[in-house]
Amino acid sequence: MLFRDELAAKDVLKSVSYYRLKGYWWDMQSDKTQHVFIPNSYFEDVVEKYEFDRELRLVLFYAIEIIEIALRTKMIYHLSQAYGGLWYLNPALFVQRRTKRQFFQKQGSRLVCKIPEYSTI
Repeated sequence: MLFRDELAAKDVLKSVSYYRLKGYWWDMQSDKTQHVFIPNSYFEDVVEKYEFDRELRLVLFYAIEIIEIALRTKMIYHLSQAYGGLWYLNPALFVQRRTKRQFFQKQGSRLVCKIPEYSTI
């Protein structure tokens, strides 16, 4: 691997570990066993991929947060309309509390809820 600016590379490696970056240069290797890089593979290109991935992750998590909040809001609205504002205090609306292991052994990968509109998720 080549470096356009070794001092800048050292600075990057002070804040982002080698182990974090190595996944971003995997496709730059001609021999993944001996870790031989294809010609003209630059560290700065790895950092650019890392930065793109970081920014993409931020955008996606922002979008996921918006969807999550909208979904929770709709669910709370419908449950409040159907069962009143204190619906969350009614144990009859919830599956009995079990450990995660017991839940998945019994249900498999299906999530089950006693409220008819949300019976299978």
